[in-house]
Amino acid sequence: MRTYSSLVGRVVETQSGRQLGKARDLRATIGSSRPTVEAIVVGRRGRFEHLGIGKLAHTLSVNEFCTLIAEEARPRGDEFTSEDWRNEVALRIPKRGPLIADAFFCYREADGGHAYRFLEWDSGSMPIAEVGLKVERYRDLFASKAAWQNEYRVFPKVTFVLGGRRAQDRLQALLGEANRMRLLYHGLSSSSSDLHFLATTEQELEREGPFGRIWWWAEPRGEVLRGFLNRPDRDWGVRSRP
Repeated sequence: MRTYSSLVGRVVETQSGRQLGKARDLRATIGSSRPTVEAIVVGRRGRFEHLGIGKLAHTLSVNEFCTLIAEEARPRGDEFTSEDWRNEVALRIPKRGPLIADAFFCYREADGGHAYRFLEWDSGSMPIAEVGLKVERYRDLFASKAAWQNEYRVFPKVTFVLGGRRAQDRLQALLGEANRMRLLYHGLSSSSSDLHFLATTEQELEREGPFGRIWWWAEPRGEVLRGFLNRPDRDWGVRSRP
């Protein structure tokens, strides 16, 4: 079960944000359709910790996404393993406090190219206003170049995956806010260090996979449907706008 095994060795947090230690094992029960994780063994003493279902499901979703990318990287001749992503990355914005990205990863392409991404995963629990606030904080981080240029060669593109009953409405609201933030920041160009937002829904991701043509990229003149890497010769899948 790739999703659960990908948690082993990673730091586990409670819903309140308290770090418990690295996961060593999992305990699950078998239901009618799928196993349900109820507890995780953490720390050197191997004690079981019961986690809030929301936080655990969120962590599993993020790791599942990265695991899917790793599985599809191999037949493409690219490189992406569990060593290439980090969960819960703290990004410090001067005078504004930290911004916590759900994950950061670097995808290495066979031709030598690199795709850097910050990942934000929302299964429907976050109000639309808070999603918009995350977009604004990434804009602030991008503007504070001294806060990230020592850590990243270029500013990673910000990737959102949205779920829940109103995922499409949330997607449109996010793209609108992302376009507004891009227009408010003067000096944007088409360089590799530009500020980019791309987003899709959990439903589209499940149907087409991460390399399908399912990603809406926020652009100054409107949204454009592209692949994950934004390279027609490297992205899989062809879809037209619904």
